[in-house]
Amino acid sequence: MKHIYLLLLLWCCALLSTAQTAIYDKSKHYQWRSMENGEWKFDPAFYYWTTHRKYSGARIRKFKVKFKESKSKYKKVTPVRLEAAGVQALNVPQVEDERKAIKEMTDEEVKRSAERNLDAVYILFEDDFHKLEELIREGLLYSLARSKGKLSAQVTEYAEEFEMITEGIAYIHKMGIGYELENAKRQQAYTEFKEQLLDLKRRVGKLALYADSLY
Repeated sequence: MKHIYLLLLLWCCALLSTAQTAIYDKSKHYQWRSMENGEWKFDPAFYYWTTHRKYSGARIRKFKVKFKESKSKYKKVTPVRLEAAGVQALNVPQVEDERKAIKEMTDEEVKRSAERNLDAVYILFEDDFHKLEELIREGLLYSLARSKGKLSAQVTEYAEEFEMITEGIAYIHKMGIGYELENAKRQQAYTEFKEQLLDLKRRVGKLALYADSLY
């Protein structure tokens, strides 16, 4: 009987240990770190660049998403803590401003999580995306083959830009927990990506004509 009680006690301890396991949320970690004293950075990068540029300060630099606090309408809400001075005294108005800033960002996060997670607008763009992507791929391959590799630098640049656009489309199309997004915002993002594909297709077409006439 003592052995049975001992086994039951060990089993209960194992359950309690499992229940208290911490769950890491990268998106919230980056958000809080940015509002405190850490690096100004948000995750997922494509999401903040597409839908929350005003408060994240997201910008595209060399085909990568960068975040700048200077471009955001919000700033860090917690003043720099002085390690040698100990706890810093905060006056009431400053604390209230910080509380409002945190509450606004929290409300936005709650709203985003409650939005619909079904992409009902992708079907409106799907055919156009496939056609444009196919034309761009064919144009890049033709330019590279026709020039026998002499236009590889330009082809590589366009290929990297093309990859970035398609990755952005794929991310916006993601659905389910953690990828909730209003369909109006999805449509806005798809419209911007379509314009980028059209512009890239025109440039790739000119490159193909150049390769055909020169080589």
